[in-house]
Amino acid sequence: MNIYPSLLETDPQELSADFARLLPHFDYVQIDIADGILVPNKTVKIADIKALIESPYAEWDLAYNQFEFHLMVQDYASQLKELEELESMYIPNVFIHYKALQHTFDELSDHTPFEVGIALNPDEFVETAWDAIKEFSSIQLMTVTPGQQGNPFVPEVLQKITQLRERGYEGAIILDGGINEETLKTILQQPHLPDGVCPGSYFKADNVVERLNTLHALAGVAANQVGE
Repeated sequence: MNIYPSLLETDPQELSADFARLLPHFDYVQIDIADGILVPNKTVKIADIKALIESPYAEWDLAYNQFEFHLMVQDYASQLKELEELESMYIPNVFIHYKALQHTFDELSDHTPFEVGIALNPDEFVETAWDAIKEFSSIQLMTVTPGQQGNPFVPEVLQKITQLRERGYEGAIILDGGINEETLKTILQQPHLPDGVCPGSYFKADNVVERLNTLHALAGVAANQVGE
């Protein structure tokens, strides 16, 4: 199970501080972009990130990191175009929301160099969205109501992992939101496990390495139990 941070910031300088604090410990990072339309709050813009990475005063090096983007935006097509301008960032994957979906996967793949996944909110259902979900090779299940960090974990979302696997979905399943030591224990008790989890506010603390090691230890114990 991959464990990597989700960064949701309204201030470019706070995002810069996140980079300095987290990039030495993670080779894979998710950045959230919110437009205030699809979700109630706004984050830094892609243009802000471009300015950050082009700044001569940057205190971090992006050469060893991969950046996944979670587009909590209505107009994802324009955001995908802007992401193409971040030439110094390696972006292997981008998630767009089912709620905003206006194009088929084939149309998206013809117009973007990124692998595109689909994101499902807690109040959206696998059965209803299945025709769209099965087109994408990865899905991000929101385990909080998206928009800001600190929203409560929604354990009912975990049932969707089983629903997806029982329908034959073979793509990567990622959980995003409300991930910490206690909620990870709940996740690890499920009959089907996700391929990755994205803690957000959990990694706001200073003891990042200690917290990461704690989550890895929990996940490792669960993996060993499954293998017995």
